[in-house]
Amino acid sequence: MDKRIEKLMKIYGWYEGIARALIDSNGYCVFCGENLVETRLGYSSIVMDHLLPKSKYPDLEYEFHNHILSCSSCNGMKGNFDPLHEGEEAKSMLQNRQEIIDRCKHYLSKSIRDRKEEWLEIKDLLNDS
Repeated sequence: MDKRIEKLMKIYGWYEGIARALIDSNGYCVFCGENLVETRLGYSSIVMDHLLPKSKYPDLEYEFHNHILSCSSCNGMKGNFDPLHEGEEAKSMLQNRQEIIDRCKHYLSKSIRDRKEEWLEIKDLLNDS
């Protein structure tokens, strides 16, 4: 096991799934690309997301391949979205995680753009005073 994962688990009490997800993504949200370890606020928004929703695939809830690092914003917008197509088998699709991540990114792309535009407008609004 990666020594960084061991340290996250032993010293900070992290669950192995989120520790692996953090190391795998190098601290970035896999959906929007936000650096989640650069600021305290980013760090506070770290969420372990399930690529395949645990509500639909409860047997995969603790499967490491189903765990990814996400920011709380993307996690909330993704909700229970199921990226699998009709007839695809969940466990075999997890072997091609990037395909599933890409489908989720596509699903989230408009929401991420809209959220960013709203943020910039609110920021400008506050700066106009």
